[in-house]
Amino acid sequence: MKMQGLSFENIPPIHIPFRFYIVAPLFGLLAAILLFVGNPDHYGTRLSPLLLSVTHLFTLGFMLMIMFGSLFQMLPVLSGESIPDARFVSTAVFSFLSLGLILLVISFFFSQRQLLYFAVLSLVVAFLTFLISLSSVLIKKIGGKESIFTMRLSVISLFITIFIGLYRAMSYVYPMPFTYLTDLNFHVGWGIFGWCLLLVMGVSYQVIPMFHVTPSYPSRLTRIVPSSIFIILIFLSFIQIKAAETGLVILLSFLIAGYAIYSLYLFTKRKRKVPDIIISFWRLAMISLIMTVAVYMGNRFLGDVVELPVLWDSTSILIGLFMIFGFVSTVIIGMLQKIVPFLIYHHLQRLCITDFEALKTLPHMHMIISSRRSRWQLYIHVASLIMLVSAVLYRPLLKPAAIILALDFIWLGISIIRATRLYMLKKKEIMAMKESML
Repeated sequence: MKMQGLSFENIPPIHIPFRFYIVAPLFGLLAAILLFVGNPDHYGTRLSPLLLSVTHLFTLGFMLMIMFGSLFQMLPVLSGESIPDARFVSTAVFSFLSLGLILLVISFFFSQRQLLYFAVLSLVVAFLTFLISLSSVLIKKIGGKESIFTMRLSVISLFITIFIGLYRAMSYVYPMPFTYLTDLNFHVGWGIFGWCLLLVMGVSYQVIPMFHVTPSYPSRLTRIVPSSIFIILIFLSFIQIKAAETGLVILLSFLIAGYAIYSLYLFTKRKRKVPDIIISFWRLAMISLIMTVAVYMGNRFLGDVVELPVLWDSTSILIGLFMIFGFVSTVIIGMLQKIVPFLIYHHLQRLCITDFEALKTLPHMHMIISSRRSRWQLYIHVASLIMLVSAVLYRPLLKPAAIILALDFIWLGISIIRATRLYMLKKKEIMAMKESML
């Protein structure tokens, strides 16, 4: 494991990221429950109350919850700078994000438009609290190099995504000017290709070489690709010329596919040949990213030539599934198998810094979340993705898909809770050993 350039002096208390980690699978489970009880016909319509609710439970409830918790943890390690007042900020962000999301889902699923006021207000407080605190660190000259550079672009993309999303939410209640800002593609594009893709890119530049002992990404790639994606998204937001838009979309697709293919190539160059199930999560994520590009490009350039109405009519849903669940969620679930044990071991190790006898009692990281549990997590997650994609093409499969999806998040939640319980027991044991020596 490569640790060069990392700083662990300012690492925050373990409860800050773990409150996000423990709650996030519950929102994923709620998404599965809604899919099970919802009307299967609404699964293929991206503006249906069912799909709006499920999508935001995935993006805000699972993905953003984990991302926020991880940034509280990772930013001090990558940059050497802590988020100011991390305890207070994390509590406020966690509370208002949870409340706002619950109100938003109730508003969408039960068509209670009046709740949008309170949902938007709560989410605005959560986002602004987090982004202002995060930006106060990112605007400084800090370490982290390419990872921090790409994270800065992703945070700007999140600002844009949030603004468009809030503008869209208010358009359900009030007639709003500048109607082009309510375009769903505008909101989704900045959300999944700006915020999510760029954030995963920034993390992968540091995490893949560090955890999996691969060669580093080339410095040119780590600067040019994120910058180009960000610039292309800006142009796509304003350009209305068909030919120019097509050219930009092709370039964007090549950049995204190129990043995925090069990442897969890096795993073939691992210096450490010990089997690692987490690499399978990364590979699945990169294949899903390539599938996102393939489905989009196939629809755009072959939709009028190849007659596959069942596939082409569901393009937007399939792209969302491959990108949100196949790519981002897979990376998150896979990384949690590494991050949770790593953080628990590191925090327990710090408690034993002056007690070598206590240090001998620490659990090995593979005991915190075993490879066997992680392998089953992968199997269940792959089955969930296959079933969700199949249900888009054949609606009666939605309920079985929802059951497997629920199992996916239940398994993840139990893994995190078991690891947290082990941490608390070991911490209590170490503190007792220290007291007995006094």
